[in-house]
Amino acid sequence: MADYNAIVVGSTGSVGRELIKLLASSTRCKKVVAIARRPIDPSTYATAFPGLPETHAAKVLVHVVDFDQLKIEDFAAHEADACFCCLGTTRADAGSADAFIKAVDLHYVTKAAELSKEAGIPYFGLLTASVRPYPQSHMTHQV
Repeated sequence: MADYNAIVVGSTGSVGRELIKLLASSTRCKKVVAIARRPIDPSTYATAFPGLPETHAAKVLVHVVDFDQLKIEDFAAHEADACFCCLGTTRADAGSADAFIKAVDLHYVTKAAELSKEAGIPYFGLLTASVRPYPQSHMTHQV
C-alpha cells in the first residue's frame, strides 16, 4: 500500500478521535485532516485527541466547517486519498429525533460522501450505528 492522506469527518466524537490517533500513528499516513465544527488549537490536541502522541500531532490539520454548508473545497483542498465519516450525535444534542436522523445520520453523511466523490477522493469509509429494531427505542431509522 502506498502512502496516503486522509480526511476524518466527525473527528471530535468518540470514534473519530480514535481514528485520528490511529491514522496519525501510521507510518503510511502522511496527513490527517480533521473536519470539525469548531477550531482546535494545536496546543490542545492532547485533550481533543486523547492518546495522540505528540510526535504525530504535526500530521493533524483541523479544518473547520459549517456542516449545513459543506463545500467541495472542504474536501478537494487536502489532496486526500481516503475520507472516513464517523459522524454521530445523541438525540439530546441534536435537539429532536428528526434532526438526529435527518441532519446528522442522513444529510451530513450523504453530503460528505457526494463531495468526497466530486473531489476525486477514491475511498469513502462510513462508520454508522447498526440499524435494527430495538423495542425500547422511541425512534426508528426510516429514510
